[in-house]
Amino acid sequence: MKPSIVRLLSVTLLAAAFATATAQTPPAKPTAPAATKPAAGTPPAADAAAPAKKNRYPFHGIVKATDAKAMTITLEGKDHDRVLHLSGESHLSKDAKDITLSGVATSDYLHGSVQKNDRGEEVITKAQAGPKPAPKPKTNDDDAKKAKKDK
Repeated sequence: MKPSIVRLLSVTLLAAAFATATAQTPPAKPTAPAATKPAAGTPPAADAAAPAKKNRYPFHGIVKATDAKAMTITLEGKDHDRVLHLSGESHLSKDAKDITLSGVATSDYLHGSVQKNDRGEEVITKAQAGPKPAPKPKTNDDDAKKAKKDK
């Protein structure tokens, strides 16, 4: 009889602990004020209601030209050159120091991240300029992988 009481007591305590653990919920987020209805005849503001899409992606290349007036950097390409725009929020650095567009020289290796703006232009968010890094030395593993692919 004693083992069944101990078992019943332990199952009850376990159930109570599980119930209190699942009953605890995080505090509710404050609700936003109700949106006002736009006047008749005015188009709805889609930009204000829709969350901003994060569309950042990396880039790299050799600087072919810079244009301070247009605030652009042109990178060399195999088929065509790539024009990257700068905004007030763009961060450029060289040798671990912040620089301006005038600090980027032609033939510098530039790498970082870009984001498309409303017009579809690529705008630099963050970039580092400097010499092109040396290629990684080939290892025997690379040769073995290549030989395996050829089979």
